[in-house]
Amino acid sequence: MLNRIFTFMLSAVFLFGINGLKAGGNEEFRAVWVITWEHINRDLSAEQNKANIREILDNVKKAHMNAVLWQVRQGGTAYYNSSYEPWGRYAGYQDPGYDPLAYAIQEAHKRGLELHAWFNTFNISDTSPGTPAAEHPEWICTNEDGQTMTSYRSASPGLQAVRDYTVKVAMEIVRNYDIDGFHLDYIRWNEYDEDDMKNAPVLEDQLRRLDGTFSDERLQKLAKGAGTKRYIYDVEHPAGPTPPEGYATWDDWRRASVTTFVQQLHDSIQAVKPWVRLSPAALGKYNGSGWNGYEIVFQDAALWYNQGYIDQLMLMSYHWTTSEGFKGMLETDCPDCWKDYTTEGRNAGRLFTPGPGSYVLDDYNVWDNHPAIVNACRDVSFVDGFQFFSYGSWENYDYWETAGQSFFATPTRIRPLTYMSTDIPDAPSVALTKTGVLSYKLDIAVPNSDKARYAIYRTTSGGSDVDTDEILDIVYADSAFSYVDELSGTQDYNGVYHYYVTTLNRYWNQSAPSALVAGDSVLSLPPTVVGTTPAENGEITIGSGIRIDFSKTMDSREPDSMLHFDPDVAFDAQWNEDYKSLSVTFPNLLAKSTYYTVTIDSVLQDVNGKMLDGNADSTGGDSYVFHFYTRGDDDVPPVISAFFPQNTASAEVEDVFNFWFNEPLLEDSLNSDQMALYQGNTLIDTKYFYRKQGEQSSLTIQSTEPLQPSTDYTLFLSGDIVDTSGNALGETVVKYIKTSPLHYADKMMIDNFSSTGGWWDPSGSGSTTGI
Repeated sequence: MLNRIFTFMLSAVFLFGINGLKAGGNEEFRAVWVITWEHINRDLSAEQNKANIREILDNVKKAHMNAVLWQVRQGGTAYYNSSYEPWGRYAGYQDPGYDPLAYAIQEAHKRGLELHAWFNTFNISDTSPGTPAAEHPEWICTNEDGQTMTSYRSASPGLQAVRDYTVKVAMEIVRNYDIDGFHLDYIRWNEYDEDDMKNAPVLEDQLRRLDGTFSDERLQKLAKGAGTKRYIYDVEHPAGPTPPEGYATWDDWRRASVTTFVQQLHDSIQAVKPWVRLSPAALGKYNGSGWNGYEIVFQDAALWYNQGYIDQLMLMSYHWTTSEGFKGMLETDCPDCWKDYTTEGRNAGRLFTPGPGSYVLDDYNVWDNHPAIVNACRDVSFVDGFQFFSYGSWENYDYWETAGQSFFATPTRIRPLTYMSTDIPDAPSVALTKTGVLSYKLDIAVPNSDKARYAIYRTTSGGSDVDTDEILDIVYADSAFSYVDELSGTQDYNGVYHYYVTTLNRYWNQSAPSALVAGDSVLSLPPTVVGTTPAENGEITIGSGIRIDFSKTMDSREPDSMLHFDPDVAFDAQWNEDYKSLSVTFPNLLAKSTYYTVTIDSVLQDVNGKMLDGNADSTGGDSYVFHFYTRGDDDVPPVISAFFPQNTASAEVEDVFNFWFNEPLLEDSLNSDQMALYQGNTLIDTKYFYRKQGEQSSLTIQSTEPLQPSTDYTLFLSGDIVDTSGNALGETVVKYIKTSPLHYADKMMIDNFSSTGGWWDPSGSGSTTGI
């Protein structure tokens, strides 16, 4: 057993859970990237693919998001009816029998969601007939020897012909489709060098490659001035000591070429549909040391934001996995922060949204950091919301309802885009009809036939406050429509609800509220038990606890006297923060192979004083009874099934250390004395997080500060860690770790937008199947 004692502070999400989150207010952009293979499958029929689109958008709506970034161009191929480029690989290089983009827009708008067309800009790796790489090989980037890329092909932003052609492809989408935004990915010079062309995989594997996974050597070669033969020239601008005319350096020319394209496209969009927001997928780090947009791939996103060449700055914030990291990247780790370089754009009111890499949080076993990251970003005054990469990661965790009930608890509108337009729409009118004991129908008459969104509000006051009143839904319409508020009876409120509606035009400018309409006093049913863990007659280990979930917010009084066990056991019962779940732990191990009966007294009440409805007949005053078993003998200790990082000789300085176990641990027995990280004889301050994952579990240990590069560390894990049956791990586990020499090392996540590898490779029936 370790006898060294050290302390640490757990992050807010660990201490308080998702229920302790701050609200995001009524204005917050919330989106998720949806990759091609997530929304289309060449082996499915048109109707099956359309059903998949509906399911994707239903999930996004369930999470109370308000936008999707929908991939429409990938590798120089199209996932819409294009007159320039062929259908893409995941459509089978043929018309799929429907227009995926038109259908997605139609269904997104039905749900009140924005749809931004996600467009891979200069990456044109597909060489199928009709693609730009096949038709115009002279557009492909070259290296200093004049050699053209033979794999991972990218068009040169420095060629006027490339910029003109790409603007035409983009503008066809803008003109022909009712999109809300246009989102530029790979809006930069490529990062490939001649080594990437040697023994390169076939095209199919290139498209599947996990973009941005680099070794230490690779990063050193990418560092500015390292002399690698990168593909950052073209046929009209071959390598030489003198940069193109009018530029002091080659880097200035490269940045200007990308900026010229962005400005040209923005002007073109504004001339046709000025409400369509242009945004880039900007590298998470603007400039400075390590991997960044400005110096490494010549992407000057801050300039575009400040000068108004884009309307929303969307970051790919994939290097950061903690709330502290996100706050540092945004405003506290200056001068390497966005705040120092975006003053003009922020003062102009343009939207600014970081983009957590959900797949990275999954890879690092810190998925539950999502709430803390959201909370931390909300503390930054200029953050307007989030976009998450990607849909597949959220679907893997079935995270939609969890998010929609916690950190995205209610729908939101997007902040008014007054820097694009100051027009205020007219208000709608509303009529209310009671259609049932717990339902009200609102009939909304729109002010005109213009397409607009309508925010439906509900309040318990006699007035309207669009900043604090609850938004029930946002509906996209151009004619009269109805909305039904179907109450569950489990709401805590039992007074009178008032309703009103506002118009939100394409710029999210909001009208004055409609007149208030009021119902009558609503029925609030007595509380019921909606679930137990374990379920009725379920089995647990002798070291486990149980949980009881209720339909309503319960009275906060101590519940111990209202809970009874047979056979009798000592226990401790605690309400969670929203008083809808009761967690019961046992200070002593339960008896083996025993059948327990749990009784909850009928006198248990909700916040309105209504007594427990144990038999769920809508009448209070009944006890609730359920049963569970404990397992028999289990004398097998837990086993460490895996450890991360796998390469302990070159760990990243910001890595977490993960132990995976073949069974759950006794969580209440875990403490900081059981783990320690040392640099020589110096104890390093750490924090830990335990997570049960089905029949397995994981223990994550992380230094509270980045580790030092090229440094030896020793990690100890005590052998007295026990499973839920009280079996100890055994001998102390020792891991010898050496960090890599670079700050951003071994695993560099950049945009991961052209591959299925790594976090999710869909294969199930009815979902998008990987190629």
